[in-house]
Amino acid sequence: ITPQFTEDIPLNGRNVLQLMALAPDTSEHVGDNYSNQEATRPESGAGFVTASGEARENSTAFFLDGGLNEDTYTNVANVFPNPDAIQEFTFETNSYSAKYGGRGGGVVNAVTRSGTNQLHGTAYEYLRNGSFNASNYFSTSPDTLKRNQFGFSVGGPIQKNKTFAFLAYQRTTFRYGTTSNVAYGPTPAELSGDWSAIPQQISNPFTGVPYANNQIPTSSYDPISLKLLSLVPTGSANDGRILYNSRQLQNDNQWVGRIDRNFGDKLTLYGSYLWDGLDFPNTPDPSNILTGGPDKKWRSQHVAINAAYRLTNNLLTTLTAAYSRALINYTG
Repeated sequence: ITPQFTEDIPLNGRNVLQLMALAPDTSEHVGDNYSNQEATRPESGAGFVTASGEARENSTAFFLDGGLNEDTYTNVANVFPNPDAIQEFTFETNSYSAKYGGRGGGVVNAVTRSGTNQLHGTAYEYLRNGSFNASNYFSTSPDTLKRNQFGFSVGGPIQKNKTFAFLAYQRTTFRYGTTSNVAYGPTPAELSGDWSAIPQQISNPFTGVPYANNQIPTSSYDPISLKLLSLVPTGSANDGRILYNSRQLQNDNQWVGRIDRNFGDKLTLYGSYLWDGLDFPNTPDPSNILTGGPDKKWRSQHVAINAAYRLTNNLLTTLTAAYSRALINYTG
């Protein structure tokens, strides 16, 4: 898949792993309990593609600049560079080289872009905002979506014909407010001790004596529970249903760098580095304990050093060393 094709095709979130779905003998898979875990980065789900008819999504091998780029815990993809930093992307699903042993699915190969003798660069921003979106006919409030994805890339010579450098940056911010949250709690009558709407007879758990007409003295309520319930919106009188607002925030920063060096006509050496930080901060409402949740931070890195040496005009040897890391910090 050429860089021009990658730039022209619409990729949701500019995630190059979506290109895997273009292969004719693949199908999308939602992921199983093994691969689709809390530790798995959300965008890695684009790599949940089954190849060759029956291979699981964690049977695909993912390579970046010649080295494995995977979450070694679940064997799914680690983060890949954004399209502006990709020179080549391939997905082989059958009859691939014997050097890709150990997996029964496909093989993804991506190569980062390098600098050239001429200075080139790009800058972009993609915007989705509720102010520009058409309103849903049944919506009673404006769309609150705010999503910005912007960045740049630049590449050129450090020493012409000898040393080249490339750098790319991308930031994605996501802000969204939703009213689709539903929870169930006690009704106002139940909070006041009136449980007569419950058909079952309620008894004192300590004495076994039934409460008359299911009327429970509020003095029997645990004060700690009452304190927690004071931070929960009051449920509807019929079924205790609670509708409440919440906010979603997401910040993602990605850096990709590469340096190439030609040592004469026979030896070429390059090194690349990718760093990606994805934050899902918790945004609770102090007056509503239901909006509480964890802070989640993913950190992904990939380092590759690649050397190519031309022994003769028709014999070339390469040596690659790579390090890939995926980390999640989950704070409740």
